Amino acid sequence: MSDREPRTLGERTLSSVTRARTPTRGSTRGGRGRAQAEASASGVAPPPVPPVDAGVAAPGDPRFEGIMQLQPPKFTGTGDPEAATRWIEGLEKAFELLKCSEEEKVTLAVYQMQEVASTWWKATRREVFPEGVVPEWNVFVRAFNNKYFSSCAKQLKMAEFLHLRQGPMTVDQYEAKFAELSQYAPRLIQDPEEKAMRFIDGLRPELKDPLVPFDIKNYNELYGRAR
Repeated sequence: MSDREPRTLGERTLSSVTRARTPTRGSTRGGRGRAQAEASASGVAPPPVPPVDAGVAAPGDPRFEGIMQLQPPKFTGTGDPEAATRWIEGLEKAFELLKCSEEEKVTLAVYQMQEVASTWWKATRREVFPEGVVPEWNVFVRAFNNKYFSSCAKQLKMAEFLHLRQGPMTVDQYEAKFAELSQYAPRLIQDPEEKAMRFIDGLRPELKDPLVPFDIKNYNELYGRAR
């Protein structure tokens, strides 16, 4: 066994997860023995141990220690469709840091669901992951997006991107909105020149007109000059 102490948050979390998942033989036998002795003394049979359900998270599970320290976002199932996208992206950042397995990703995501979203998952999880099927993150995300980010919502975001104009926004604010909405229309910005053209077309005239003669085809350069 290595003497190296875990240094990163992910390593410490994984170390605690491993220890939590591997109870010692003596502690297991001792726990069962005490439970049986107490049950015999009281004359009441001990309650059955509930099966582990990968779709339902339990507070106090050591697997949540690391991700709770990162304060991941919660999701209620209401509001702008963008909230669903931001929630998934926020969780995936935490998962990458903690080196979570596919099953742990699903479990931790479900733990962060509240209100309407939690109710939806309780009613849906057996359809998404039938009994005996190991949860996979991509499968969960697909089911989640089908519920909370419909094709109609995607079309609306694409239309918003196509009609985006700087207006009263600063250049930095406009660029941030451009980047945010462009993810819903990836085919429209695949060509770097077309991406630059769409960006400059949305600038206010007093910023756009002096830049047009330069015929700048690099997006980053165009953004820098517009600032």
